[in-house]
Amino acid sequence: MRSVIVSAAIVGAAAAIAFFAPVEPAEAQLLTPLTSTSAYEWKGLYFGGFGGVAATDVEITDLFTDDSGGVFYTPGGDSYGVAPEGFFGGAQAGFDWQWNNIVAGVMGEVGFMDLEESVNNPFVLPFPTPEPRPVTSFKGDWFGSATARVGFSAGRLLIFARGGLAFLHAEGSTVDTCERSFCQQTTIEATGDEVLLGWTAGAGAEVALTEHIRFGAEYRFYDFEALKVSGIANNFLEYHQDLEPDGIHTARLFMNVVW
Repeated sequence: MRSVIVSAAIVGAAAAIAFFAPVEPAEAQLLTPLTSTSAYEWKGLYFGGFGGVAATDVEITDLFTDDSGGVFYTPGGDSYGVAPEGFFGGAQAGFDWQWNNIVAGVMGEVGFMDLEESVNNPFVLPFPTPEPRPVTSFKGDWFGSATARVGFSAGRLLIFARGGLAFLHAEGSTVDTCERSFCQQTTIEATGDEVLLGWTAGAGAEVALTEHIRFGAEYRFYDFEALKVSGIANNFLEYHQDLEPDGIHTARLFMNVVW
């Protein structure tokens, strides 16, 4: 999936640069195309939308208790993971300033990531009966960021880098209706629902198709803190667990309309 994301980012950037070729003029002012030699100013207010693909690895620590100070499930290891991937999209708005060929600006975005997957704990052996293993689930959905960017303008082509703060709403759970003899009929349901804070950074290319319409492609990396889940089992112990995204890789195409 990551190779697909990187390829999509490269193809998207190449497609944006390809639009640098001259195009025939149109009558409507909004759609009047610029030629490759047209002077273009990148300063001003814009808004637009984006869409693309996202993928991550989520490292899951094993359930542990405050009382014992140790790991509840120990055979084989103390962490496992899921690797959700999916589409994402949203809306953005920003403002740019320009000094000769240098462009700098700020942007805010909000959107939805379709990142959801479940996994059985691989370190719990299903004995003495072949019952289901504990199931851990992770879901990331609403996200947003506030970023700054700086770039170099070559006429109506802009190459830029970006970075800033980000957030992601995530949910997670581990459920185990343990009927194994050593569990003593313990039932555990640990859940978590948080807004995770983090940062984002990336790079991309944007081209002005007309005076008011711009198109681009961008690779962006997001990194967030761990989602903490917890729950009290019927043995009256409180169990905890960390579900930590190991960075979210994204590739997007976007379109902006200049105000």
